[in-house]
Amino acid sequence: MRILITFALDLEFAPWKRLHRFAKTADSPHGGYEGRFDEAQVRAVLTGVGGARAKSVANAALEWRPDLCITAGLAGSLRAEYRVGQVLAARDIMELESSRTVSVDASLLSRAQACGAILIDRLLTSSAMILSVEGKKRLGNMAGAVEMESFAVAMEAGAVNIPAIAVRAISDEADEDLPMNFGDVLDESGEVNKAKMARAVARAPHKLPALMRLGRQSKAASLKLAEFLERYVTGLATSSGNIVEMAEARRA
Repeated sequence: MRILITFALDLEFAPWKRLHRFAKTADSPHGGYEGRFDEAQVRAVLTGVGGARAKSVANAALEWRPDLCITAGLAGSLRAEYRVGQVLAARDIMELESSRTVSVDASLLSRAQACGAILIDRLLTSSAMILSVEGKKRLGNMAGAVEMESFAVAMEAGAVNIPAIAVRAISDEADEDLPMNFGDVLDESGEVNKAKMARAVARAPHKLPALMRLGRQSKAASLKLAEFLERYVTGLATSSGNIVEMAEARRA
């Protein structure tokens, strides 16, 4: 069985990479890392931030022909009940700008819940970062959490009949403003540019405490995500026959 997992940023993947000792791939045109879970081969790729980058990288990575795809990473909570470090799995993913939705396979959701994920009705994918508490409250009527890549990845997987699921760990709560627009400090690959970040902090040093708090929360959430993925992917690997049959049935 082959499992493709996408993350936007290395900081989201790093704890799991250390936990499972993934090795960098040498023969893949889109880069990434690989690990073994029993009979399952797992490939993790980094898309960079945003739907356009996620679409492009996922499209290339799906040429590997995985049996299922997991879009993973961090998200902002849109409701008070979802707290830092909790891992959410959504029944459907909606693109904010178009209101298009993609549904998630029920069996993948059931397995995620059994491994400790909290099931929510909807995850929202936005083309822009939601920076303010007011913005989060406005979107809280639509979804439980918000991020920037899952819809694009799930749509690319669905286009080639590969089942997909989105799992996201909460890094910032519904009553927290983000200290800056991180889109302003990204490089061309969608990763955080350290020099741009340093200049942004130098221009607004009063934001440093909030940035440090968000950094701690993001690190803690990424660790919880890694622990969840270790359980989840191990469980998928032990039932690989059923997963492969499900994927083959979708392609037929």
